Amino acid sequence: MEAVSRIRFWLFWLGLVFSTHPFAGELLVLFDLDADPGSGCSVVTSEGSFSGVEQILITRYADSTVTEVVRRECVDPPTDSFGPELMVSLGGWPVGLTLGGGGADLVETFVELADLGNFAPS
Repeated sequence: MEAVSRIRFWLFWLGLVFSTHPFAGELLVLFDLDADPGSGCSVVTSEGSFSGVEQILITRYADSTVTEVVRRECVDPPTDSFGPELMVSLGGWPVGLTLGGGGADLVETFVELADLGNFAPS
């Protein structure tokens, strides 16, 4: 668990999820696996650029169900290019409707540590 706690990652929503349904969206988790913002790709977010991303975990949901979880790896840091989507899960679990802070919906996701590859945070 210590290695996981050292992984620098940042969650952000492509759209805020409130209790107005039906809804669909994506939850992205950006992984800086070596804790070095000088390596990996940069991803532009609504809060600015996030540097050092080696992988992106994408959780898609529709209505009250997670529909799939995929990941993409940084394949060309100089051009900030990510490879094709790699399937993590077909989803199928429920979204926690109105269980989040302020009545927002709660989206649960995961990735196997083995899928993140070898990493050694400094």
